[in-house]
Amino acid sequence: MPGSGHYAPDGSPVELYARLAAGDEPGIVRAATPPGAAVLDLGCGAGRVTHALLALGHPVVAVDNSPEMLEHVQGAEKVLADIVTLDLGRRFPCVLLASNLVNCVDSATRAAMLRCCRRHVADGGAVIVQRLAPDRALTIGEGPWTRGQASLHLTSLVRRGRVFSASMMIELDGKRWRHTFEAEVLGDADIDAAFARSVSGKARHNQTCSPQASPPGVGTPKNDVFSGRGVARLPWMTRHDGVCWAFARQTPSADLRRAAFLDEAHAWILARPAAGTGAAQL
Repeated sequence: MPGSGHYAPDGSPVELYARLAAGDEPGIVRAATPPGAAVLDLGCGAGRVTHALLALGHPVVAVDNSPEMLEHVQGAEKVLADIVTLDLGRRFPCVLLASNLVNCVDSATRAAMLRCCRRHVADGGAVIVQRLAPDRALTIGEGPWTRGQASLHLTSLVRRGRVFSASMMIELDGKRWRHTFEAEVLGDADIDAAFARSVSGKARHNQTCSPQASPPGVGTPKNDVFSGRGVARLPWMTRHDGVCWAFARQTPSADLRRAAFLDEAHAWILARPAAGTGAAQL
């Protein structure tokens, strides 16, 4: 029986990801972060990892660009936004970029996502990135396998050097979905080079257009009335009641550095900020 419902901008079936259980992700994050540390979950989808982290005692800010995905997220602060432009003006002990998002084929988008990680991680904090395990990604062929209760079948595989495209047929709970995707395999040197380009650039210096002390909602994101979903409004530079608000921020002056691999397949990478100044809201 075909699955139904919405698809996220990247082609992910919302109903499928709302049904999938978390895998090893929560345990990997827990092992690399202090107990109870807040986590910024970038590209949280329907919340399968977010919910598991909440159950482990981690407060989570869940970010996704699909409102339909965010409807399934419960118990976390939710932000509807694209990762590449996200700027919360806050920093976190842990920033999570999972789901192999770093394997996107557009290097500019990859760099922008890692800059987002860098500007939101606290000094001494952890950035945890999931990539396609290089050895497996370079050799995987068409065929079936299982993940938990889900049956998967890779088809239409086309390789162009380190870039490949394919369709994944996923069957779960008697329903079936197709997810077509494209990815670039990233080796260790590729990841290190991408981390080295994670500095956000020079600082922006802005002034408010009003003598009022501060705009509404600063410190805690004001809930938007986005279809009644209570999703935080972005960006922070907004016009409120005819008043233009802008902020001066100091962007990071140091890049990310790979600190360790968190699994045997080297799919999970722990990165930390090099010595330098993190983002701060003035």
